[in-house]
Amino acid sequence: MTVALAVFGTKGYHDTSMNEVAEAAGITKPVVYQHFESKHALYLALLADIGGRLRTAIATALATAPGPRELVESGFEAYFEFFGNEPHAFAVLYGDGVRTDSDFMAELVKVEESTLDNIIMVLDVPAIDADNRRALAHGIVGLSERMGRYWLEHEFDVPASEMARRAAELAYYGLRGPKPANI
Repeated sequence: MTVALAVFGTKGYHDTSMNEVAEAAGITKPVVYQHFESKHALYLALLADIGGRLRTAIATALATAPGPRELVESGFEAYFEFFGNEPHAFAVLYGDGVRTDSDFMAELVKVEESTLDNIIMVLDVPAIDADNRRALAHGIVGLSERMGRYWLEHEFDVPASEMARRAAELAYYGLRGPKPANI
C-alpha cells in the first residue's frame, strides 16, 4: 500500500495505471490484482486507510490535550504532522480522483465528518446553536485543508508544529475576538 500511495500521490488517480503500481512495487500486475480487483478498489482501500489513520492521529492528540486552547492546537498539530510525514496521503485524499467518484467522495466525507465531530466537541463558544457550530467547524476543516495544500504544494519551509500553532491561533482567537497582547 505504501508504494501505491506514493505512485497515486505523485501522478494522481487518473494518470496512474495498475501496471505502474506493480512496477513500482517490484511485482507483476496479476499479483496486484490478486489483492485488489481493480484500480478503483485499490484507491478506495488507500482512502480508507488514510482516513482511519488520520482519525486515529487526531483522536489521540485530542485525548491528551490538557485544556481548550491545547485541544485546538493539538488537533491541528496531529493533522499537519500526519500530512507533513505523508504528503502523498494528502495528495491522494484531496486529489483529482476523489471528487469525481461517488465511492471516493464517500470516504472523504467520512474523514471530514469525523473531523467535524471532533471540532464541534472542541468548540467552546457559548450561546452558539448546533447548526452554527457545524458551520464554524466546516470553516475550520476548510482552513486546515487550504493551509495544508499551500504548505505542501509550495514546500513552505515551516515545521508542522508551527503551521499548527498558526492555524490554532487563527481558529481559537478568531472565534473569540482579538488575541490579548500578553499571550
